[in-house]
Amino acid sequence: MEIVKFSFDEDKDLFNIWETANFHSPWADFTKQLPAKVISIAKGKKFGEVKESLKKMHRLYYSSFLLSLTLKFVKEAWKNIEAEYFRRLREITGKKFEFAKVTAYLTFAPRCPYNPNRPDPWLMFSFQQPLHKILKTIGHELLHIHFHNTYYNTIKAHIGKEKTENLKEALTVLLNMEFRDLWISKDHGYKPHQNLRRFILQRWESEKDFNKLINACVSRLNNEKARKRSV
Repeated sequence: MEIVKFSFDEDKDLFNIWETANFHSPWADFTKQLPAKVISIAKGKKFGEVKESLKKMHRLYYSSFLLSLTLKFVKEAWKNIEAEYFRRLREITGKKFEFAKVTAYLTFAPRCPYNPNRPDPWLMFSFQQPLHKILKTIGHELLHIHFHNTYYNTIKAHIGKEKTENLKEALTVLLNMEFRDLWISKDHGYKPHQNLRRFILQRWESEKDFNKLINACVSRLNNEKARKRSV
């Protein structure tokens, strides 16, 4: 049975375009990847104020046959690797992916958010990416969803939300080591997480035990927190 279902939702896409124009990330500036016209329309405005203007701007995209064709190609490509992806995810983390269905929505924005929560977990993939990068993005976001529903709350109780978010992002370096043959594309991560990604890489190469890896990462992040307080 297929777990990832592919869809397009105009309202979700428009909201993501608007949110990307107004979203502040400590890791990357997604607004640089948006057209200047989108920024001029959406930046600093409420979604309801700009929704129709954004819809008008994107009508060419929404009426194009390429929208449905992209969904079809991505669905077919993912179908070839889905079972193996989830098999490896369970083998590596020691935990089964707990959702029977996750919806993957196409977006015309460069930013690909996700929702890990019941009853409708979802993720987004960008029309701006080539197929191999889209597959990697789907794998990346699914790993986030899996982490949220297995380790996130326990880790957050120990090191707080900010450090847990950093760990969640850094853990995607495992995609390069254990999943890259499924989609070729490399997961580069964000600049602030490169040291932690190198640490994860070294630990995983020495011992492929996910629980021990998580404990080592939490310990490292706790020590960083303690050092900052003592400065």
